[in-house]
Amino acid sequence: MHGRPEHTDHEADLAVFYDREAAVGSTRALTPLRTQCREWFVRLLKDEHRHSLFELG
Repeated sequence: MHGRPEHTDHEADLAVFYDREAAVGSTRALTPLRTQCREWFVRLLKDEHRHSLFELG
């Protein structure tokens, strides 16, 4: 083992977790503030003539 903890497949665990969260997240209602922020962001993208979005995490 040479002083290193046993390797576990954290990447697979995270993938399962985020896949599960993604399915649940799309079923929750947005709060009024969240809706307002999203509308502002979409207007900004349109004003800047953006056609794509790269989402991190």
